[in-house]
Amino acid sequence: MEDNLNSFDVIGSSTIINITPDVMLDFDEIQELEEPIKKQYINFEMMGVDLTKNIEPESLLIIYRSLIEYVNDNYTAVTDYDLVTSSPKKTLQIGHYIYHFISNEAAFNILPNYLQAHELYTISQFESHIRYKLNGNPANFKKALIKVIKSVVDRLQNLQKLRKNIIGDINYVRLLTKYTYYIELVNYGESDRFLYNYIIPVLHKNFDEILWRTF
Repeated sequence: MEDNLNSFDVIGSSTIINITPDVMLDFDEIQELEEPIKKQYINFEMMGVDLTKNIEPESLLIIYRSLIEYVNDNYTAVTDYDLVTSSPKKTLQIGHYIYHFISNEAAFNILPNYLQAHELYTISQFESHIRYKLNGNPANFKKALIKVIKSVVDRLQNLQKLRKNIIGDINYVRLLTKYTYYIELVNYGESDRFLYNYIIPVLHKNFDEILWRTF
């Protein structure tokens, strides 16, 4: 059965997505919209700014497919890649997660928590931590980072014990779903590509901004 593309909720996004069938696309305009987004996930510039929020979903489909392909080839493998890139609904949902992980959450929420937990306050300390504490094994870093993400998921799930009705809060569900997917995204891919192609370059490019978020 094919997806109903007219209207659906992308969990993790704050809006209902509506796609107009057979809409005429301006590919020059899409390329113009895509360029600064590519600078975020390829060059790690302008990170922390949501450049997708005002883009129409028909254009986002194209932008997210390129993003998903790049992340899958260079940073971390995307689960069910063929399905994700062939289903518009999946492309928008998973593209939304991956975009926010790569351009914001990993750098400015997850990494600061990791650095703080291990008392790492310079890039050289981080690299020594990888080399000696983690025996130079990217897989050990991946496991340690997943623990940081899982701690966020655990805290969110524990809120259900304190507030029984929170499961009906759509913002809560979106946040929990998003961070649960982040665990899958990090865990599924190759550890060395994720560490050396994404984490370390992000730290070098944005270290000052990442560091102040640890305090």
